[in-house]
Order: sequence, then structure tokens, then C-alpha cells
Amino acid sequence: QASCKAESDAIQKLFNSSIREIDNREGHVRPGDGEFFGWRDGISQPALEGISKARPGQLVVKPGVIILGYPGDPAIDNPELFPVARPSWTKDGSFMVFRDLEQNVLFFEDYIEDNWRSIPAAEPGDGSYLTDDERKKLFGARMGVPLARSPYREDIKYLHPDLINNFDFTESHGRCPLYAHIRKTTPRDLGPYLSKEFLDSSMIVRAGIPFGPEITLAERQAWNNNTFDEKVNATSNRGLLFVCYQSSIDNGFFRQTTGFANNDFFPPTGLLPTKIGQSYA
Repeated sequence: QASCKAESDAIQKLFNSSIREIDNREGHVRPGDGEFFGWRDGISQPALEGISKARPGQLVVKPGVIILGYPGDPAIDNPELFPVARPSWTKDGSFMVFRDLEQNVLFFEDYIEDNWRSIPAAEPGDGSYLTDDERKKLFGARMGVPLARSPYREDIKYLHPDLINNFDFTESHGRCPLYAHIRKTTPRDLGPYLSKEFLDSSMIVRAGIPFGPEITLAERQAWNNNTFDEKVNATSNRGLLFVCYQSSIDNGFFRQTTGFANNDFFPPTGLLPTKIGQSYA
């Protein structure tokens, strides 16, 4: 935190009166390197073609999808759609989106507690049984192990950088739900319904850091006395500070949130939207 403050002060001094500080938000890394919902964040970042070396399974996109002024930037690939040219100083830059995402953590924990028993205890194939804790993790929070590679138990070998992104969603058992965050915002294998070029143009580079205090025992005890409506509408002083970069906010952040994540018919499973994402996996 001290180093971030020192760097912020140095930037302010460098640019002097040409910039001004609008707000200052402070985040912190939680024990275990996860956010408050229990997930590990920032795993499936795209690699930039010709700039960074891709790990196995990592999505590779043209550099202009993220950096202005290069192939993949819609203003370069389709200049006819931009009647007003960007200023020359924008080259090598990127458009940034920042969001302060409040998380109703205790309500999420209640949701898991009320629903995890819907997962069968018997693991298909070998006749073994999952513990209650394993079933809860499968339903809710997992620390980065992809469901497509290790669906029933979190085999930590898949946390290796060469394995963690080396998967697709063509598994026959439908282990990764269509409504899963990774399947919504980093879609794969959607041909022939959507082209790779279209999906690549939707990619962003993102980062996040939690903010707010850890949940106290007193807070949990008070929560249990709330009505359901009070829990649903509860405000929270904790969550995730989110930032992402792209050459087009319309293609990147806006498409991912509006066209993908909040679209009940995404990802598509046919030429006509006959089933919503939550209806089956």
C-alpha cells in the first residue's frame, strides 16, 4: 500500500496540474489470494499475438484488441466505421473501465447452503462419494481448478500455469454450467454459431483486488436475525475493485456484461435460442 501511494504521488508530481485525483480507493489481498466469494480471480487472461508467449490453452488475440493502433483495433481494421479519426497520441494506449463491485457475501453463502445438496453425492464412473464440503465447493467457490479438467474434486495439479487454461467446453458430461462466469465472459468452442474473430474481439485484460474488512462473528450473528428481504437488499462495505483494458469498450466490457453475462440466451447452443443458459448444463 505504501508503494502504491508513493507511485501515485510520483505520477501526480510528474503531470502536475494537467491531471487531478477524482477518487482514491484502497484494496488489499485477502488470505489465500481469493476474493470474498471464494474464487481466485484473473486466471484466463488473453495472450497478445506477437507480444507475449501463450501458455497451453490460453486464448490468443491480435494486439489491437487491447492496445490502440494495431491490427485487432476496430478503428484500424474498419476505419470506415470511425468518421472522426482518433488523435495520434492515443496509439499504444488503451481504454480503461473501473468498477466498484459491492459483494453481498453472506447472502451468497446462504445461497450455497440452501442449494448445494442438489449435487449428487455419488461421483459418476468410480462409485466413490463426495464429501459435503466437496459438494459445496463444486456448487459455489473453487480456487481456480477448471471444472472441465477436474469436475468433482479440486486436483491442485491443474493450478499449474501450463494446465489451468488448457481445456475446452466440449466435454460430454456438461460439467461446466452454461451460466458459469468463465463460460459467459471467456467463451470457447462456439463455432459455427459465433466466429473466433468475433469472440477474440470481445476479450479484455483485467485485474481485481478485494476491498473492505473480513466478516466478523458479530456480523454473522446479526445477519441470522435479518428477514429474507433485509438480506436481499443488504448493502455491503466489502467487494471487488475491478479494472479492465481494451481498444473498444463497446466490443470489450460492454459486450461481455450486456451481450454475454446478462443475456439468458448466451452462450448459444443452436442456431435458434430455444433454451436459456440456466436451464441445463
